[in-house]
Amino acid sequence: MPGARLADGDAGSEAGGEPEDAFRRRLMVTCDGAGASHGLIERLDTLARWPGHQLIYSVGWELGERERASIAQVPGQAWQIALEHRGEARERRADEACADRRCVHPRCWIEEAHVTELTGLLREGPSGDQLAGWPTAMRIFARRERPHPGAS
Repeated sequence: MPGARLADGDAGSEAGGEPEDAFRRRLMVTCDGAGASHGLIERLDTLARWPGHQLIYSVGWELGERERASIAQVPGQAWQIALEHRGEARERRADEACADRRCVHPRCWIEEAHVTELTGLLREGPSGDQLAGWPTAMRIFARRERPHPGAS
């Protein structure tokens, strides 16, 4: 088992296979819009404040009018390139790309997705705090990207 420590030669059966403290104290939780409830976010926020533990959470939700209005206020330079899990930019081949699929010509690649933070606009914008009732430490990010082939 990854992250497990082996029991000493004379240790009892209860000592073997216990996860290291570092692995028990770090957790990332993700869920889609179906899980975006006040109850879930409040519970995750409470767990994230436990001393000696690290909890990161990412919860999606449907864009409402407040989010759309905030996105419309974001200046172009505030959008940053989104990275994949390997830390590489999310890109796709341009229609007019050269034949070499391993090329690095900028004209052959299109940045596929961008992200920006909306927290300041939603907490301190002209309409006041539009996130009242949500944990104050919660941050809001928006992602824009081209629909995947076949998406409606």
